Amino acid sequence: MILFGALMLLIVSSTLKPSAFRATNMIAQMAALGAVIGFLFVQDQPYLGETAVGPDAIVHAIDAMKARPN
Repeated sequence: MILFGALMLLIVSSTLKPSAFRATNMIAQMAALGAVIGFLFVQDQPYLGETAVGPDAIVHAIDAMKARPN
């Protein structure tokens, strides 16, 4: 779906008369599309890589809840 949207954006933008505003607009749209794609890849694999999410915080919270007096 994202690839289709990017392709349609390029096709529509390439048929318009060139101007500085249209070029700036297309740069902004491609940057936003790149950010969305990057965000999707980061969110798709949260437990892998350098910025991985670890279980430390949830383990600490569960231990604190278990240690509470009833």
